[in-house]
Amino acid sequence: MAALLEYNERKRAVKRHGSKDGGCRKKPIFLGPQKWTQFMKTNKGGASGKKRSKKSKTNSTKLMAADSQEDSIQNEDSESMEVVRDNHVQTLIPVSNIQVVLQEGVECQMMDDHAREIRLEAELGADNNYTVKGGYLFLCENFSPKPEVSQGVCSVLKRLWESKAPLKVIIFSWQLLYLRLPTKVNLWKRGVICRVEDVNCNWCLSEVESESHIFLRCGKAVDVWCAIYGWLGLQTVLPGDLCCSFETFGFPFSSKKRRGGLYMIWHATMWLLWKDRNLFIFEGKLILVADIVEAIQRLSLKWFLASCQGAVCWIYDWKKYPLHCLLR
Repeated sequence: MAALLEYNERKRAVKRHGSKDGGCRKKPIFLGPQKWTQFMKTNKGGASGKKRSKKSKTNSTKLMAADSQEDSIQNEDSESMEVVRDNHVQTLIPVSNIQVVLQEGVECQMMDDHAREIRLEAELGADNNYTVKGGYLFLCENFSPKPEVSQGVCSVLKRLWESKAPLKVIIFSWQLLYLRLPTKVNLWKRGVICRVEDVNCNWCLSEVESESHIFLRCGKAVDVWCAIYGWLGLQTVLPGDLCCSFETFGFPFSSKKRRGGLYMIWHATMWLLWKDRNLFIFEGKLILVADIVEAIQRLSLKWFLASCQGAVCWIYDWKKYPLHCLLR
């Protein structure tokens, strides 16, 4: 809009100060930037309608003659030109150069797109062999961020989904292994808990409440795990790491059914320990270890019967011979 107003102003000024024969009216001569600035300084108030002196007419004629030569030079393909607008100098690139730059940019973009298409065809398949799995693996290899966990934890997280537990419980265990549960330590890191004294465990009041302490090292959790291992007839040393606990829980057996069933019992134990912790904090209810073990047995049997269609197992058999029931 500003450029259009300047253009009209120049055109009116040339028409006002043109020659008597009307040549400037038919073909106006535009002043160059330097000549235009000098012309505006020497002809202030020239549009008032009064007659100008002969000196001003002579100066304007000389300026127009010199500017005609400058316009003839500017009409040719030059490298760049400057425009004075409100005492600011702007450099403009000629249209021919702009076309060359745009053409080269489009060609480079087309080459990049072609190379990308070739790469996609080579990795995903060009003969209509594309699969969702192939596309997912391609995106994971090229665009996924670097994992924040070790390779051993990644292998554990992959086996985490082999369980027969419900999806929400598996997601809970996934957050547990990633150390993303709202424990008191994590709440203190996020600024929810302000005092360090409030970070201790509610069960034992001796250590800070972290994921590994709640589910493995706390006295109540140790009693629950000892009862679960005794129910399954397994003898082992309680691990101090969550990923190691998950790995060793189904390690003794090569059968896929038994291993999946043991992972399900591990999920049930972690789930009910967390629910017991929440009941004690928010409602003040303290559940005994025997009641927690009984709830784990019943909940794991419910998940087992829901996942295995046609399997029949009574609660007595499940409590007495859980490993034999997992093979059904």
